[in-house]
Amino acid sequence: MAATSTRPGTLLIGVTGHRAIRDPDRVTAAISAVLDRLLADGSVPIVITSLAEGADRLVAELVLARGGGEEVILPMPLEDYERDFPTPKSRRQFANLLANASSTSVAAPPDCPPGSIRIADR
Repeated sequence: MAATSTRPGTLLIGVTGHRAIRDPDRVTAAISAVLDRLLADGSVPIVITSLAEGADRLVAELVLARGGGEEVILPMPLEDYERDFPTPKSRRQFANLLANASSTSVAAPPDCPPGSIRIADR
């Protein structure tokens, strides 16, 4: 697993949440307010996320918009994880956010070959 940045002035933010967000505008406003308070001292935010649909991506986008970065921990090999996103739009959003990551690691065991994890049918 990649080392996480701990430079002075860096604020590490771990995120995990629901895929479906009932009131995205309200949730976005609430998370933005918290981020603004936490970053008022000039800290640079780094979000640690799996970039799952929903809350993970929302926070990642808000952190990037504030000049922060991402460290991504995938729950399974990339090829398996990408299949879990049901639409081309979701896969593009994931790919775009993943491209911004300063580091990417996989939490699955190292001997877990791509294609060996079965994604449940929706």
